[in-house]
Amino acid sequence: MNNENLIRLTYIVLMGFGFPIMRYMSIHFETLNNNAVRFISGGLLFVFIVLLKYKHEILKIIKEPSIILYLLLLALFMTGNMYFFINGLKYTSALSGSIFAIMAMPLAVIMAAIFFKDEREKVKNISFYFGSFLSLLGSFIFVIYGENSSE
Repeated sequence: MNNENLIRLTYIVLMGFGFPIMRYMSIHFETLNNNAVRFISGGLLFVFIVLLKYKHEILKIIKEPSIILYLLLLALFMTGNMYFFINGLKYTSALSGSIFAIMAMPLAVIMAAIFFKDEREKVKNISFYFGSFLSLLGSFIFVIYGENSSE
């Protein structure tokens, strides 16, 4: 297995672990505290990694301070996204969160296509629409069948 496939597999496994853990955290801790702990600890880890491995990027930011505004804007969007995501998990289930993530994938790819040329190429491919249709159909069937099986 090459490195790229290992990263993909790890991503899938960690996402599988992530939803139940985030659901547990959203129930037992206030959303703002939950996000603050995760973002501060993750942010400090990333700053440490950047200081060790990517010093040239810090010089780029120092030479071009307008990049800081873009980074702060990105951080604001990511924080808002995670706030509503974690808060939503509090009121649904980890399973629902996983299904909503599957349903959001086609929208995320379409949004990415607005900004990135390689994503535009993926959106032009008919297999993208076929895969999106299948994932949405499967999610809807799962949600509908899940409602009926609980009766």
